[in-house]
Amino acid sequence: QIDSARPVPLWLGSRVCLNLIDFKPVIDENGCKILTIERDLNHLYRNGMYQWDNFGLRLINYKNKNSGKATAYGYFEYWH
Repeated sequence: QIDSARPVPLWLGSRVCLNLIDFKPVIDENGCKILTIERDLNHLYRNGMYQWDNFGLRLINYKNKNSGKATAYGYFEYWH
């Protein structure tokens, strides 16, 4: 959004823990969740499962930690 020629963020916060690489919605018996691929400062990957919590996403748990890129993407593709 542009306000007086100055960009203004529409999203003011996020609770995604690491550098977000990709995400997708995942539907289960408890509703919609967000599955992420995240990368840490050591270039290791994680798959996080989040749910909406009033003002942003809340981490439920990590489904995969400290893996390589191929493993993280494999896990990401596994969840429909």
